Amino acid sequence: MKNNKAQKYSVSMDTTAWIITTIMLIITMYLSYDKINEYKRSKETYQLVVVGVLCAIMIISLALRPLYYEIRNNTLIIKRLAGNIRIKKQDILSVENMDEMHSGILIRTFGIGGYFGYFGKYRSSSLGALNLYATRKNHRILISTRHMGKIIITPDDINMVSDLLL
Repeated sequence: MKNNKAQKYSVSMDTTAWIITTIMLIITMYLSYDKINEYKRSKETYQLVVVGVLCAIMIISLALRPLYYEIRNNTLIIKRLAGNIRIKKQDILSVENMDEMHSGILIRTFGIGGYFGYFGKYRSSSLGALNLYATRKNHRILISTRHMGKIIITPDDINMVSDLLL
């Protein structure tokens, strides 16, 4: 039986992500301003390339961050500007609350570590390879799936676990 009622779960960045994001935005704005002024003086196009790269990093990071999580029609949807991630409940093998000790040491292999959140490919000393779609370091939920491996999400409401198990 399908559950057509959508349940939406908000996400918010933790203090560390806010600090990293703020510092990176200030650096991006300062360097962009500086490089544009340098270009006006020197007409060296590489100055504009630097600005373009900085802006691209910011836009890509913003587009990949989770905006919120939703459970609709027996599917977990991780909402992002760059495209949603969909996981059918039937493909979920297990769901559990995690504490920091459970995940061991996380090493970013191809992801973002604090700029608008924590997302991408990571390796855990105790869990192996996993994907993070997180905006904070607490409220972590570990989802093991058939086709996408292990995933960590971080809703503001940790009680999302019970809704994933229904």
